[in-house]
Amino acid sequence: MAQIQTVSRLREIIADYGPRGAAKIRDRICDQGRAFIDRCPFLVLGTIGPAGIELSPKGGEPGFVRQVDDRTLLLPNMRGTTLRSASRTFSLTPG
Repeated sequence: MAQIQTVSRLREIIADYGPRGAAKIRDRICDQGRAFIDRCPFLVLGTIGPAGIELSPKGGEPGFVRQVDDRTLLLPNMRGTTLRSASRTFSLTPG
């Protein structure tokens, strides 16, 4: 199996996502996304920082994630888990 070594090679293999895909990239949560989040029993919190990428699954009953507004989610810090490393990444990421 060949390895992809460059972004240009990757773009040769995988087609551009086009206007329909681009319309799904948003800087806020849309109504459809809000309804989806309300029904989800889990999420995967992903952060990226100087130490790399970290993914952390979080779960609970549907509705365990509270939506404050169209750009803010509140996640519970459940017993036995920690958001400490993710929150460190949040504080290092501008914007």
